[in-house]
Amino acid sequence: MPAFSRPLQLPMPTIAAINGHAFGAGFMFTACHDYRLQREDRGYQCAIEIEIGVGIPPPEMAMFRLHLQDNDWYDTVMGAKRWNAQASVRAGLNSKACSSETLYQESLEMAEQQSKFARGVKGRLLYMSIKNQAKGHLNRQVMEYNYPNGKMPKILQQNPDAANELKEKYPYLLSHRNENIHALPGGNIMGGFQLPTRQSKM
Repeated sequence: MPAFSRPLQLPMPTIAAINGHAFGAGFMFTACHDYRLQREDRGYQCAIEIEIGVGIPPPEMAMFRLHLQDNDWYDTVMGAKRWNAQASVRAGLNSKACSSETLYQESLEMAEQQSKFARGVKGRLLYMSIKNQAKGHLNRQVMEYNYPNGKMPKILQQNPDAANELKEKYPYLLSHRNENIHALPGGNIMGGFQLPTRQSKM
């Protein structure tokens, strides 16, 4: 589940190009991206948990709720509804349905188009600020679920080598533990950074 936070924490638009099935954690991972394009001739997105007898973690439930209307959300989590590309677009879950031949190219074009909103240091800081206001609460839920009170899970506390490997491999991800993101207008962003404000002339 920590991988779910990575697209949520990136200070730039993220695109999920779905070229087959995205079930369970795969569906959650695509939902964490800013935009989703799906192959129209094959594959489904599905929260399969209720069908196979496992629970849906609260952050995953909240992420589906962010993207889907009440009836669609209920059918997704309580009925394991399988979403093809066309239905996903109609429901507002996906941005576009694409052929298998054009999926990669159209995803790349969308990434290039949306990247204009996160150009340069200032653009990325502003993008992350607004992204946090839109869904920073989901990032906090994921991090708190995995690192309660900012602490390593017990299984890692009992295995220092594995904990050190995680720290070495994912320093950026772990830097978000115990983070308090203020969803305020005016450029406030994660980690206490702030965009410079224009001084008014008297």
